[in-house]
Amino acid sequence: MTTRVEFLGRVRGEMRKTAGLFPATVSERPFDPGEATLAIRREMAERWPQGLERFKTEFEKVGGEFYRVAVMEDVPALIGRIAAQRPIAEMKRNGCPATRVVAWDAAALGADLTPGLTAEGLEVVVAAAGHEDEEARMKHRIAAAEAQIGVTGADFALAETGTLILLSGRGRPRATSLLPDYHVA
Repeated sequence: MTTRVEFLGRVRGEMRKTAGLFPATVSERPFDPGEATLAIRREMAERWPQGLERFKTEFEKVGGEFYRVAVMEDVPALIGRIAAQRPIAEMKRNGCPATRVVAWDAAALGADLTPGLTAEGLEVVVAAAGHEDEEARMKHRIAAAEAQIGVTGADFALAETGTLILLSGRGRPRATSLLPDYHVA
């Protein structure tokens, strides 16, 4: 078994073999982080269409499929269409559509998608958001491993790399995005 020290030592050794794409520098801490955050938000609001287009381009470069809906109420129908187009991993040769969905808690998603997803003919398991015990976490992990589609929110999106950043926590387990065959954020 490799220790953490050995693993990180190998990573550092590999990184020394190349100069990298650009020199690393340390950013100065802003005098007023709150004001700096507001300034970035104002700037992004002005560049939102370009940022979204850049995210879409980069996301598709890394194999993602980009969809956009006008309102949250349209999400279950979109997921239903995605499920119908996606064969279940163990039955790809038969072309069977995905049927099982695991999702974050409604509060973490910003909406309760369960009724709409159920209306689309999908079985839905939602993560518990309370003080769940180890047994509840294991049940969700098993449901996530058996699901074909995981539905989460996204806390941040990096346009430059097409990267979604998801923060885990109560009602927001990592397994929801990592274990199903397909991830919808």
